[in-house]
Amino acid sequence: MTNPSDPSESEASGPPAEPVDPAPAAPGPAPQPPAAAAPAATPSIDPAAMMARLDAAGRMVASGAGATIIILLLGVIVGAWSLGGYALIVLVAAVIALLIPFLGGGAERMPIPARDLLLGAGLVMAVLSLLNLFEVLLDLDQIDDERGGIVGLVLTIALAVASVVALVGTSRGRSVAKEAGGAMREGDMGTRLALAGLGLDLLGLLLMLTISVFAFSVGLSIGAACVLLAVLILVTSGRPDSGWSLPFTPAWIAVVLAAISAFMLLDQIGQVNRVNERFGLDAIDFLAFGLHLIGTLLVLGGAIWSAVQRQGLLATRSTSDTPDAGAGTA
Repeated sequence: MTNPSDPSESEASGPPAEPVDPAPAAPGPAPQPPAAAAPAATPSIDPAAMMARLDAAGRMVASGAGATIIILLLGVIVGAWSLGGYALIVLVAAVIALLIPFLGGGAERMPIPARDLLLGAGLVMAVLSLLNLFEVLLDLDQIDDERGGIVGLVLTIALAVASVVALVGTSRGRSVAKEAGGAMREGDMGTRLALAGLGLDLLGLLLMLTISVFAFSVGLSIGAACVLLAVLILVTSGRPDSGWSLPFTPAWIAVVLAAISAFMLLDQIGQVNRVNERFGLDAIDFLAFGLHLIGTLLVLGGAIWSAVQRQGLLATRSTSDTPDAGAGTA
């Protein structure tokens, strides 16, 4: 048995052994950096797939509006028209009509109903294109000099057809004539007056551009578009279920548009006076312009009448919905 107190044994045993480090492991392959993530594939735009998601009316609107845009640009190239008057207005309307069907549910959340925006764009496209067509067909002498020749005539006809196709698509599922008739029978007096003014204005424009000496100027095209939109707003926003959700009565927008059209009359009156002094105008010329003048002013007057009346009804309804603050006081 070992005696722990014996010094000889302690010296024999010696100092404790130092730990020996293990042999280093063989170096392995260097760690590879993580592979970079593959870039996300850019979604491709497939026009055919986008069109397939639309209903029949949406496809008709998109096709008509797309064709209108292409025809307008081709007409500028061949000299059938310049992109500064009615052509620019038709182009803007066609772009709006082309985009709205593809917005889907986003268009339904707008304060102005998408169906009324579409109808307004379709009306502007079709009416201005048809007025331009009537002017060209009844004055074929200007084809070679100002309208791009035979190619320009073909494009003018194609523009009217494409615009009408878009209008038919915007009005599918609703009867525009029935809505206008209902507004004449049951609408407020301002709307009736504006509808009558629109009829006179369109008749005057048709006479001015066909059997009279007037041309489809920038002022005429802007005035016609504003009058159409003003009356459309009065008709569509007057129903209780119209879907308009603006903080004010939409009839005030119609007032602004009709005022723009009336402002265009100032320049047109000056043109009439200058032409009369230089060449002399016939009775039919004054009759056509008079119908246009009276119709535009009737639309303005009707829009103001309707806006004031509807704003009063809106204020009365808001007051009746607000609880009386003093109802509970002694």
